[in-house]
Amino acid sequence: MLLNSVSDGDIVCRYGGEEFVILFSNTDEQNIITIAERIRQEVALHEFDFGSMSQKGHITISMGVAAYINDSLELNRDLFEIADERMYTAKIKGKNQVVYR
Repeated sequence: MLLNSVSDGDIVCRYGGEEFVILFSNTDEQNIITIAERIRQEVALHEFDFGSMSQKGHITISMGVAAYINDSLELNRDLFEIADERMYTAKIKGKNQVVYR
């Protein structure tokens, strides 16, 4: 699902147990936010097969977005740290949302 949501040149990778990172190239912040929101909605609507449990169901995701020009340079901080803080803010605010500021 994530790979189908990005363009050639973008990078999708697993960052931790249940965390993933998407590095967008040549994409402005507003487009990244739009893509992140579309991914969040697609995941929430998708019916997942949980395999050995022979059950299907839905999951939600919380996303934190950070942009190099707008965040890292202005805040003089690591993008991963900023995105991670925003992801946890999304979880605290009720989950199933994208936080970008």
